[in-house]
Amino acid sequence: MANIIINNVDEEVAEWFRRQAKAHQRSLEDEIRALMEREARQRHMKSWLKKANHLRQQIPPWKPGMPTAVELIHEGREEDRT
Repeated sequence: MANIIINNVDEEVAEWFRRQAKAHQRSLEDEIRALMEREARQRHMKSWLKKANHLRQQIPPWKPGMPTAVELIHEGREEDRT
């Protein structure tokens, strides 16, 4: 685990974090840690969704006559049996 020290935090900002910590029944350190972790997860998820959407755009849309996902799964299972 890393240790992070933050100096010169505006008193109003620090007080806001103290109030949030109290409201969530956490220590100030635990509150800040939880907020940092949530922000990191959200940014990671946004990046992942951006990549997923990019990949989705590269897949041609389904058109009549093309196999469905169910049909492709059945074909794959048949291939595994042989």
